[in-house]
Amino acid sequence: QLSKHGVPFACIVAEAILACFYLAITQGQQVPLQQISALGSTVAYSLSVLSCFVLYKKRNKKIPALMFLALVSCALFIGSLMYAYIQKGASSLVLFGGLFCLGIMQYMVTSYKSIET
Repeated sequence: QLSKHGVPFACIVAEAILACFYLAITQGQQVPLQQISALGSTVAYSLSVLSCFVLYKKRNKKIPALMFLALVSCALFIGSLMYAYIQKGASSLVLFGGLFCLGIMQYMVTSYKSIET
């Protein structure tokens, strides 16, 4: 079911439960939670830019300069996040990796079920 802003209600509840669970485990440390959120956004943005780049290459179209700037900004984002992980610890990176793997497994299971039907 969608909220009035078009966001699935169950996703909001699941995110709130994960955030509360993580804050309870880490005794209220907010920095790792912020790092996970920033990494998630950065990965989504990077994948969007890379997919657009690959699409331009496949269609043999001229790649705009703005696309190269977007790739550079992705590299800067990822570099600054890695620097923050080195400074503050990599526990949030490990948690993000676990959540990312769970998401991939969920995608694979749902796509496999849709192929069967």
